Amino acid sequence: MLAALLEKIYLAFAYRSMPGRAIDYDEGASPVDSDVEDALWFSGRNWRDIKLEDWKDHMCAFTFMFGEAARYYLPSLLTVSAQSPKEWIYSLDSLMIELDHYPGIESWTFVSRSDFLGFAGTSTRL
Repeated sequence: MLAALLEKIYLAFAYRSMPGRAIDYDEGASPVDSDVEDALWFSGRNWRDIKLEDWKDHMCAFTFMFGEAARYYLPSLLTVSAQSPKEWIYSLDSLMIELDHYPGIESWTFVSRSDFLGFAGTSTRL
């Protein structure tokens, strides 16, 4: 059952290209704090190679990822969550809180709407 789920995740996200950077950050901008450094750590890394320990070591990363980067690294979160269902993963918890706005997407923050409505037209891949 786990193998079938992981295969669906891999197939659904196989077409995604790696973004150039995990976050949109101007190197000349204000000093980088540790949360932004967490997100920058993911730059240039293939989502398939990211393990549970990486998400634990860089737990605030997903909170700072936007657009293509959020959509690119999401399957990594889904995969590690499926592989370790009893583990609490801060990044996944943060995502679930963000998406759990009642009554619908109208109440999502601007960030989550722009990030995840970018998935439009891809839902049939699952």
